[in-house]
Amino acid sequence: MADTIKEQVMQKIVSLLQIIAGTPYNTDFEGRVYRARRDLPTLPGMSVYPQPTQAIPENTSYDRETFDLPIRIEALSEYLEAGATEFNYEKADKQSIKVEADIYEALLGKRWRMTFTGATFTGTGSPLDLYGTTMPGDIGGVVVDYSPAFPWATPQDGYIDIIRLDDVDEWTAGLISIGNMTCTGTALIEVDLDISPIDKIEWVSGGIEVYPETIDRPVTTAVDIIARFWHDIGNPYAQTTT
Repeated sequence: MADTIKEQVMQKIVSLLQIIAGTPYNTDFEGRVYRARRDLPTLPGMSVYPQPTQAIPENTSYDRETFDLPIRIEALSEYLEAGATEFNYEKADKQSIKVEADIYEALLGKRWRMTFTGATFTGTGSPLDLYGTTMPGDIGGVVVDYSPAFPWATPQDGYIDIIRLDDVDEWTAGLISIGNMTCTGTALIEVDLDISPIDKIEWVSGGIEVYPETIDRPVTTAVDIIARFWHDIGNPYAQTTT
């Protein structure tokens, strides 16, 4: 049987969080995002806990029912002060704020998309994985997604998604190089994250929840969000658009 819409919502949240891995983010979770798991096998890692769903009567119509799904995200990261012999609350708080920023950017951050034509790459072996590559020249920003997937046997047309883009007004179409890929960039537009089947994600709260007090214990950052979604009345498996 197909997954319910609520289950698809949880899968979408997990997939959005799994992009937090190394550059350009502050914390390298390397895809370690789990569902309702207390005993994380490796740190840093995070666990996602769905809370009881709340119906939204004012957003319910004759053919669809709307819900808010509160979700708690708990991210555990090792206390990272080099050479530390005792716990420092301020440094732990700063570390937690960076984790919180990573989660916010993964779920709600802006992206800009550069479409390109005739992309080629140089070098031997597999092409450079563009993820985390810094944009060249005066246009500051970092690649977080691209299509088509490697390898490319022939020149390709596709797109690159970038976060933290600076000096957008300085962008001009033309020949650019990113890593060992050369292409003609033809457009740069702000795009929304694909969060379907979620209607919207609302940030409720976030911050350090547990100060470990000893350097051998993880720093726990807790984030609460609300994911709003809907499904057909009487059918939690379907979103029928008219």
